[in-house]
Amino acid sequence: RERDAERERCREREMQRERDAERKREGERDAGRDRLAGTEFPLPNSSSFHRVSSVMHISIVNVPWERRMQTMAVASFVGTLFLNVLAFMWSFTMLFMFPLNLVIIPYLTWVFVIDRSRLTGTRKSEWFRSLSWWKHFSNFFPVKLIKTAPIDPDGKYIFGYHPHGIISYGAVCAFGTEGCGFSKLFPGIDIHMVGNVMSAPLLALPHICDGRSRLTKTSSSPSSARFG
Repeated sequence: RERDAERERCREREMQRERDAERKREGERDAGRDRLAGTEFPLPNSSSFHRVSSVMHISIVNVPWERRMQTMAVASFVGTLFLNVLAFMWSFTMLFMFPLNLVIIPYLTWVFVIDRSRLTGTRKSEWFRSLSWWKHFSNFFPVKLIKTAPIDPDGKYIFGYHPHGIISYGAVCAFGTEGCGFSKLFPGIDIHMVGNVMSAPLLALPHICDGRSRLTKTSSSPSSARFG
């Protein structure tokens, strides 16, 4: 009987300790809520925004002019990809707009039926390929063309470029233009790129001027060297 009474007293003391620990934990949680409720979080003021804007302004101002030109060259090149879609849509719309269709129909007939330069690459312009704009374009990444061996200008060659992405910036810099100075490294090589050519009105002109042609049977002539 005394042992049962002792076990009962031990059980009551254990339960009392658990109740005290629970009350202590509740008190700590309540104290934490009170401290959080009484805390004032400072909001950003105009001076902090002014400091951030000043830092951004300084960083933009400090960009060298050469880097600005490089960024503009790449941005304009990428922008033509989106303009290509818009030009296709606008050309299709103009087919049903009188009197604009009197102009667009002959033009599209000449671009897609009569003119074969996008298949042969015969409308290449050395002036367009040598524009300083392409130097800025290649220096943005930068892209470098390294000559490891001399090439006989009287031979016919195929230069492979792999791996490459959808747009192939490196191929445009090294082979599609004089951004990397191909003609100075390999004088006498009349190089043409063989690949995708934009078909949108007006926007296809830069691809034609850099000597690019589509990969077809007719794209193997009359060029002495081609890139594929």
